[in-house]
Amino acid sequence: MPRSSGRRLGVCLVLAALLSACGGSYTAVYIVRHAEKVAKAGRNPPLTKVGEARAQALAARLEHANIRAVYSTDTTRTKSTAQPLADRLGLTVQTYASTDEVAARIGAGFVDGGVLIVGHSNTIHALVTALGAKLPPSAPGEVGHLDYDNLFYVLLTGEGPVALHSTFGVTARGEAPSPR
Repeated sequence: MPRSSGRRLGVCLVLAALLSACGGSYTAVYIVRHAEKVAKAGRNPPLTKVGEARAQALAARLEHANIRAVYSTDTTRTKSTAQPLADRLGLTVQTYASTDEVAARIGAGFVDGGVLIVGHSNTIHALVTALGAKLPPSAPGEVGHLDYDNLFYVLLTGEGPVALHSTFGVTARGEAPSPR
C-alpha cells in the first residue's frame, strides 16, 4: 500500500473514532471488488486459492473497524470474499441487487459503525458515487478485470461524504505490495 494512502486511511479511522467519542455520528463504508476468481468456470465462479487468501487479508484488515453490516452481490465470488469477515464478527452477509439499493440501505441507518460492501469491477466507482462521494485522486480511472487489491473507504458524516483509496493484500499478480 502506498504510504500516503495508508496514512490517509489511518487518519480517517482516527477521525471516525473521534467523531464517535465526541457524540458525532458517522458511517464508515469500505468498498472492495471480489477477490480473484477461477477463470473459465462459468458465470458464477468460486475464488482461487489466491482469492481465498485475499479474502482472509481483508478480514484481518477490517476486523477491528467496528463493522456492523456486510453486503455482497448474490454471486459465489463476492459472498466468498465477504464471508471471512462476517464469520469473524458473527454477522450475516446480506445480498443486494443494485448500487442504488445498497446505498439507500446504508443511508437509512448505519450510524456510528462500519459497513463492508463487496461488488464487481464495473460497480466499485458507482458505489462510491452512489454514497455521494467523489472518487479520490489516488483512485484508478477504472477498476480493471485483473485489479483485485483496491480498497475504497467512504466516511459519511453530517459534514458530507469523503472518499479515500488504498490497497490491501497481495498485488493482482500475487506479489506482496512493495512499500513506497
